[in-house]
Formats: sequence, structure tokens, C-alpha cells
Amino acid sequence: MPSMNDTILSIKEEATGREVAYALLGRLFERELGVEDALSIGGGEGGHALRAFAQAGIAPESANRVAATLVACDEGLVERVAIEYARLFCGHDRIYANASCWLSDRPRLMGDAWRDVLDCYHDEGLVPREEDIWLADHVGAELYFASVLSGRVARSGSANTANSFPDVLVNYLGTHVMTWIPRFFDRVAADPRAEFYADAARVGSEFLRVDAQMLGIDVCLAGLEGRIEEVRR
Repeated sequence: MPSMNDTILSIKEEATGREVAYALLGRLFERELGVEDALSIGGGEGGHALRAFAQAGIAPESANRVAATLVACDEGLVERVAIEYARLFCGHDRIYANASCWLSDRPRLMGDAWRDVLDCYHDEGLVPREEDIWLADHVGAELYFASVLSGRVARSGSANTANSFPDVLVNYLGTHVMTWIPRFFDRVAADPRAEFYADAARVGSEFLRVDAQMLGIDVCLAGLEGRIEEVRR
């Protein structure tokens, strides 16, 4: 039978991997990538995470293509990725990347889902910068916060702390992330305008489903697509 120390070590090791994975996905989707962004992600822990995804069978072809694009760090290629991001998430016919646009009966930016997740950040002692406050429910911000909570588990100093943080993380993921981001990723992956981000979204979608299964969280997909179309009109 494993000892308590072995169990806590296992929790922390798993949390370390989760911290890196959520940080990677958050950075990929938070804004248009520049050359320095691509170099930082591809040459650091993000690159290792993508290779780990591929080795684990999590969208391996897509993970390898994303890693290759980031490592290449070609200015022309990175510029095309930035243009793709703008067309997908910033243009007139964009895919909305904010929870409020997916989860409300009358979807709009800074709606109920935005207020709810902002309250969650405040409860955990994190406050977005004033100029970024409207982005609290953006996909990049929500994934980054999952990384922060995972990091707290990884660096917890006691058994009680290590056991309490997973409860906070599971509640956060089940309430704020798994309710819409898997469907967002599916939508991006299916968009004919997407190439780099289709691959990134496939990786994200498969990772979230694997993580949800590991943590015993239901992935909620019902009824979202019609609501996002309502926002577009």
C-alpha cells in the first residue's frame, strides 16, 4: 500500500504536468503570437508539453505540427499565424473566445459568466489588471488560472494543503472551464480558416477531455452552438 508521502508526491507530480499544460494552452490562445512568443513557448516548457502530448497519444500529429511551427520561429510563418488569429478571433465573423458568449441565455461580453469567474479569481487572491478586466472570462485567462491553481498544488508544503487545492481546482474546472472551452476548441478545429489554431485546438480539446476524465468532471457540450450564433447576429 502506498504511503501518505507517496500519495502526496504523486498528486504534486501530476499537478506539475497539469500546470505546464494549462499554461501552454492559455498562452497559445490569449493573443496573437509574435516571434518572441513563439520562441519562448516552443523552446521552453511549452515545447516539452507538446512533445509529451504527442507521446501520450493526445492529438499527436497536431501536437507535433504546433511544436514544429513554434520551434521554427520563422518570421513569415509567425506572421501568418498572427493573421490567422486575428481572422478567427478578432474579425467580424469571429469565433467568440469569452465564456459569456457561450453560457448565457442572452450572450454578450462581460455577462454573468464573466462576473462569476471574476469572483472566483478574487476569492483565490488574484485580480486582473484594470485594463484587462474585461478579459477575465477569455479562454486564455481561464486556462491560465487553471495553471495557477495547479501550480499551487505542485508547490504545496503539507499533506493538508496538497489535498485541499485539488478540490478548488476540480470545482473551478467543472464550473468554468469544462462548461464551454472543449466546445470552443471543437469549433476552432472545424473552422476552414484555421490551420495552426485547428491543430492547437485539437490538442486542447483532447487534453481537456482526458483531464476531465482523470478528475471525474463532466464535460458539458449541450446547447452552446445556437447561442454562439445568436451572438454573431
